[in-house]
Amino acid sequence: MSHQRVNLRSGAAPLQRRWRVLALVAVAGLVLGVGYAVLVPPSLTSTALILLPPVQNPMQDASAVSTTQVTIALSTVVLEKAGRAVRPALSARAVADRVDVSAPSDQLLQVQASTADAGQARALAQAVAEAYVSTVREAARTLNATTMKDLRTRETTLTKQVNGLQNEIDATMNRQRADAAVSADSRRDAQLL
Repeated sequence: MSHQRVNLRSGAAPLQRRWRVLALVAVAGLVLGVGYAVLVPPSLTSTALILLPPVQNPMQDASAVSTTQVTIALSTVVLEKAGRAVRPALSARAVADRVDVSAPSDQLLQVQASTADAGQARALAQAVAEAYVSTVREAARTLNATTMKDLRTRETTLTKQVNGLQNEIDATMNRQRADAAVSADSRRDAQLL
């Protein structure tokens, strides 16, 4: 294998001829970089994690459940609560612009808030997580209260039906005892019992 000597002078010659262009490009890049850093504030991100309960129904698709939970977390109700909880207060739209909610797994929601201030990002991510948990708990309480009311109504109806049937059974038994086994009605009542 032959070795060639590298001649740095011949490689540097085109650069020396265009040094002004290279200097101009370097200065322009520096000015643009500084301008970008000054005009575009840094975006700091904070993350809050929410552990979801395991899916109770084995027939349910866990990923569909987590997708539903992401939709709930990004709902106007949750974002409005979160916006009211931070200072300065934000509208639901402003919160939505600064927050991203995802489900990295079937049992985990990730809330990421991005703002120019680290404290605001942390407060916003936490506010969205707390608003989500609060909304889900309120919905569960409302559902449980509605379910309990419905169950009590059904219990009352069923109790009335059972009492009515018991009264009919008692009346039939009394009629059977009073009638001799010779009447047709008495035989039919005995067959029904």
